Amino acid sequence: MSMRKQLFRSMVILAVVFFALPVYAQKGGGGAEIKIKKIDLKDQVTPQFKDSLRGSQGAKERWFRVDVEFDSKSKKEWIGELEVRWLVAIQIDTGKVAGLTQAITYLDVEDGRGHNLCAYVSPKFFRRYFRSKRIESGKISVYVEFYVDGVRVAREEKRSNSMPNNWYNSLDKMQSFPNALLPKSKTPFAAMDFDYYEFEKTN
Repeated sequence: MSMRKQLFRSMVILAVVFFALPVYAQKGGGGAEIKIKKIDLKDQVTPQFKDSLRGSQGAKERWFRVDVEFDSKSKKEWIGELEVRWLVAIQIDTGKVAGLTQAITYLDVEDGRGHNLCAYVSPKFFRRYFRSKRIESGKISVYVEFYVDGVRVAREEKRSNSMPNNWYNSLDKMQSFPNALLPKSKTPFAAMDFDYYEFEKTN
C-alpha cells in the first residue's frame, strides 16, 4: 500500500472515531437517553400537619421550588443511578448574583415519560439576601445537567431576561452558596407527593 493510501486510510479512521464520540456521549452508560421537557419555578407554603402544635404559626412561610420534567429511555429499561447537577442563579439585593449548586442522585428510574424532580430554596434565604418574603421568579435562572455513569446525557436551562447567554459558565463570578439549594428529602415536603417525584439516594 502506498504512503498516500495509508495516510488517507488513517484520516478516515480518525474521522469516524471523532464524529462517533459525541453520539456515544449523548447516550451515556447503558445507552441511556434523556429528554428534558420543561423547567418550572414555583412557590409553596410550608405544610401544616394534623398533629402540629403551633398551627398556622408553624406553617406560614413560602419556599421556592424548581420542578424539572423529563423522559427517559435506556437499553436496560431502567437507569440504576441518575445524577442531576443543579445550578440556580438568583439576583440578590447586593447587586450580585447568588449561585446555588447541588448534586442529587436518583435511583431506579424506569423508562418512560413524565418523570419529575424538584429542589428547594428556603424562605430564610430570600429574607436574608432579598430582604423580602416575596419571591421574584423573574430574577431567577436555572441550569441542570443529567449524568449516567459519569457521562452527561442531557442539559437544559431556564434563563431570566437579565442573564446573558451561557451564564451558567460563569459560576466563578457568582457569590457561591453550595448548600442553599435543598433536595426534597431535606425539606418539610419530604413525604409529600412521594410517588410523583423520583426517589432520591440518601447518604
